[in-house]
Amino acid sequence: MIREWMNARPRLAIASAMGLSFALTAGIYACSSSSSGETNTDGGGQDSAAADSGSSGSSSGSGSGSGSSSGDTGTTTGDGGGEAGRTATITIAPVGDASTTMGTGTFTENGNQMTLVLNLTGSIPGSRGVHVHVSGDCTNPGAHFNPDAVMKNGEFDSIVVNDAGVGTMTSIRMGLSLDLPSDGGTGIVGRSLNVHGLPILAADGGPVLTDAGTPVPAPRIGCGVIQ
Repeated sequence: MIREWMNARPRLAIASAMGLSFALTAGIYACSSSSSGETNTDGGGQDSAAADSGSSGSSSGSGSGSGSSSGDTGTTTGDGGGEAGRTATITIAPVGDASTTMGTGTFTENGNQMTLVLNLTGSIPGSRGVHVHVSGDCTNPGAHFNPDAVMKNGEFDSIVVNDAGVGTMTSIRMGLSLDLPSDGGTGIVGRSLNVHGLPILAADGGPVLTDAGTPVPAPRIGCGVIQ
C-alpha cells in the first residue's frame, strides 16, 4: 500500500498542477471577457450619443427649413402689397427760349386712382394747365391723352403759381395706369406731362377758338416724360 501510494504521488502532483493551471487560465479569460463587455457597453453609449447628436442635428435642420419657408412667405406678401403702390416720376424742363419753368413730380397708382404731386419753380404766375399728352416727344407731344373723353381724365387740376414763380399741387384722376402706352390702354408711362402758359386771347379779351369751337390751348412752357 505504501509503495503504491509513493508511486501515485508524482501523478497526483502533476494533476494538481494541471488543475491549478486550468483554474488560472479560466480566471484570466473571465476577466478578459468582462473587460471586453465593459468596452462594448461604452462603445454602445458613444453610438447612442452619436445617434442623439444626429437626431438633434436633424431637428435643428428642420427648424432652419421652417424659418426659411416663413421668410419666403413674408417676401411674397411684401411683393403682393407693393403692386398697389406703383410710382412714376416726372422732371419738367423749359419749353421755348423764353421759359424758365422747371419742376419735379410723382405719380402714385392706387387701384384705379392716380395721384399727381407736382412742384414748379421759375414759372409764370397764375393758374397753369397740367395735361398728359399722347406722345413722349416734348418737341411734338401731340394731343391731350384722355382715355375717358367725357371725364378728360388726362387733364389734371391746374397748378397755381405764386408771384415768386413757385407752385405746388396735388391732383387725383381716375382711370389712368402706370403701364406703358398701348392702343386703347390707360397707360401713361412713356407719355409726356406738359405745363401750359398764358392762354391765347382775342382782341376782345376772350379766348381764341379752334375750328371746333374750343379754346386754343395755351402754349406749353414746360414738359417732361413720365418715367
